[in-house]
Amino acid sequence: MTSNSKTSNSKTSHFKPASSLLTLGALASLILLSGCSLLSGKADVKEGADIDNPIAAIQKIATLAGEAENWQKELENLEPVDPLPFQDLIATLPEPPADWEADDATGSINSMGEFSLSEAGRSYRSGDKRIELKVMDWAHNQAMYLPFMMAAQFSQDSTEGYNKGIEIDGAPGREEFTYATNKGNLQLLHSKRFHISIDGDGIEPEELRDWLAKVELQELPAGE
Repeated sequence: MTSNSKTSNSKTSHFKPASSLLTLGALASLILLSGCSLLSGKADVKEGADIDNPIAAIQKIATLAGEAENWQKELENLEPVDPLPFQDLIATLPEPPADWEADDATGSINSMGEFSLSEAGRSYRSGDKRIELKVMDWAHNQAMYLPFMMAAQFSQDSTEGYNKGIEIDGAPGREEFTYATNKGNLQLLHSKRFHISIDGDGIEPEELRDWLAKVELQELPAGE
């Protein structure tokens, strides 16, 4: 794999994402593959089937084969593209809000054979709170999509926290939070191309979506 990267600051974030609460090995492995904002106004938010509800889970599993076939057909219509320069992805990362500080944004382009992707990230902090925000251009690489879409179909909620498959304005994703550590993660696939990941430490659950709303999605190409 080759990698070209650029950063104007030598600081390195030591933040680690929260671990998944899902106990189903198959779903856990799927998750590991890993001018308006998505949440401006009233977003249409849906959640995946509750795996602790046997009837709902079985019903969802029964429909997955047909849904996966439809997804595959959609993906076949997505022509591979060159990933955006990481500088364009950096432009989507917000400036720190009031009472927050941030490291300089970093970016890179990584290639393996014929497949390339670009990514950009930035770390934010306020007191004991930490946010790690990343935007990645999957460049219509089909191998990345189906596992992510399937993982977005299931949810689990408990006294310890939650791990939810979500859909926000048609974009699939996952959202997880652990109450004991106040750590969480939100991932969303925008326009079937741009993967947004937000890791939070020392935060409240609603802050993940607050940060999602700050991502400058109008800086990304429209459509798929």
